[in-house]
Amino acid sequence: MNYLLGDLGNYYSKTVGVIDLGGGSLQMAYAISDEAASNAPCIGEDYITKHYLKGKKYYLYVHSYLGYGDRAARAEILKSTNDSVNYCIISGYSGKYQYNGATYNARYSRKGSNYKKCRKNFLKALNVSAKCEVKNCTFNGVWRGSGGAGQDKIYIASGFYYRASDDGIIEKGALSADITLGDYKKATITACALNSLEAASTKFPNVATPDLPYLCMDLMYQYTLLTTGFGLTDDKEVTVIKKVHYRDFYMDAAWPLGSAIEAASIKATSKLQMRNMYRFGFHK
Repeated sequence: MNYLLGDLGNYYSKTVGVIDLGGGSLQMAYAISDEAASNAPCIGEDYITKHYLKGKKYYLYVHSYLGYGDRAARAEILKSTNDSVNYCIISGYSGKYQYNGATYNARYSRKGSNYKKCRKNFLKALNVSAKCEVKNCTFNGVWRGSGGAGQDKIYIASGFYYRASDDGIIEKGALSADITLGDYKKATITACALNSLEAASTKFPNVATPDLPYLCMDLMYQYTLLTTGFGLTDDKEVTVIKKVHYRDFYMDAAWPLGSAIEAASIKATSKLQMRNMYRFGFHK
């Protein structure tokens, strides 16, 4: 993302942080200061890595939350209420949800979906009260990094983009847009107040029919992730993005592209790195 934006080579404070939501996992990455990196707790190589990019040294906080993608989250919430009603399901829907080889009951409450009760389910699913072995955690006991200037500008992508685009948070078809997390909250409140699938289809015409029953659930998850999970406030402005304008092209911002850019960077000259470049075809 920073390569496409032309930010590499600048001080870390001039780069952007990225939060990417997939179906099965969630990733966060942002640059931190040298001082913050030197004081980072020794809790595994999953968190802090050092890179030389465009002639500049960067310390990067990276963490992948396996099992916290949007499709995985649906399964987790439905599993927690498998034999009872779920307050995150839009009124009128009772069915089955399949994920990763398992099937879960999806049953609506006669009282309808409920913002507060649905949010309570997600706070439990995120395990926000988990013991934090180090200072400052996001959720489930995961170290959040040092924060700082590398998080001043945040780009959110993949699942965040598609939900925002389909649910009217941003203009349908826009390749990127600046919003606040308060915009997510408004959409979530609206979705969780709907009293039927027909009303949901009318209010949110761009949402695919199979996703309509989970409209309140999906929005609630993303809003709760960004606020309670990552500690961002409702007035925090973030950029929702699908494609980055790079020279004369619009490029999809995706993990494989980032891996290729890193492998092909000036510092990727070791024998091991060169072998990997040939192995994955990057030399072409």
